[in-house]
Amino acid sequence: MVQIYPPQHSIKTPTPPTSFSTFNLTQAHGDFLNHFGSLADSNLPENVSLQYSIHSCPRVFTNELKLVFPELKHKPLSQLYIVPTFQKTNCELVNRSDHSKAEKDQKLLNFYLWGLEFVQKLRNLGYWADLACPASGQAVFTQSGPTIYPEVECCRKLLKYQTYNVGGCNVISHPLWDMCSYPATAFALAPLEKIQFVIDEMNRTQDNINRH
Repeated sequence: MVQIYPPQHSIKTPTPPTSFSTFNLTQAHGDFLNHFGSLADSNLPENVSLQYSIHSCPRVFTNELKLVFPELKHKPLSQLYIVPTFQKTNCELVNRSDHSKAEKDQKLLNFYLWGLEFVQKLRNLGYWADLACPASGQAVFTQSGPTIYPEVECCRKLLKYQTYNVGGCNVISHPLWDMCSYPATAFALAPLEKIQFVIDEMNRTQDNINRH
């Protein structure tokens, strides 16, 4: 079940998302090899969990998102939803060791693979969807605009999560994992029930794979 949070102004304390989405990397792996070959790991784990929640886009976000995703400029945004995701990491995000870099690369690939299926399924239903690249802040599947998506700042405003400034870099403090988390965000212009349906379908597919 997807946990829905109230609008930004009514959130009093930071509440961690409690829903998890699990997917099979090997199924989607081939679709990204041509574009993200440097990220591909021959020892990909079978299952990856992402913590996620679904939020109606606050009005104060809409103008900025139109600059990140120009395709949104001429669309009604009353059904625009933001889907922040988090993956638990072994290293703090500010760690610059080779191990941490490899882990962040893997989390990036994980998110892309999850996002590819998420976006494709919504588009097959006739709805707009895209991702913000966690590394660059730019749109992944549609035309990029002149502005990047400020992941940390938007998580702070949307989820009320604490942030740290470490060496001039702002980092999200996850309520459960502190700085040992990898944030990344998806977006969908669709009815809430359709977004829930797509994620539930992705989870059911993984459940069936795990039984075999």
